[in-house]
Amino acid sequence: MTDEFISYYGKNILNESTLMPGVKDFLNWCKKENMSMAVCTNKTEHLAVDLLKKIGIYDYFEYVAGYNTFDYCKPDPRHITTIIEILDGSKNKSIMIGDSESDANAAKAADIPMILLEDGYTEKNIDEIYHNHLIKDFVGIEKIVSQYL
Repeated sequence: MTDEFISYYGKNILNESTLMPGVKDFLNWCKKENMSMAVCTNKTEHLAVDLLKKIGIYDYFEYVAGYNTFDYCKPDPRHITTIIEILDGSKNKSIMIGDSESDANAAKAADIPMILLEDGYTEKNIDEIYHNHLIKDFVGIEKIVSQYL
């Protein structure tokens, strides 16, 4: 990424960023259930942290990894599996929620179930992207996640 773009994005990070319906309820449910949660993004780490703080959900997550946190990023499965290891988690009790091909490809390569958000960052047809579940928003996602606990 160019420095100019990162600077512009950082200054305008909230312009198009909003929480999807059901996100806050889902995050509160996860906390109540004592689930560890992390963010695995291909944004720069400091911009991801900034955005999460500005939209009021940073404190729900135990770890935030950007594209520059490690020597690799999605679709490399280690971007996900390293976070799971850092949190002392288990792949067998992990699930990826994402909206892009790189999310799906990383989850598939890591052998982790994938919940795909419709209308994400992809040019492919949904049927061509790895996922176990497809959702429009986070309303009721607890029912899906519960299947993996």
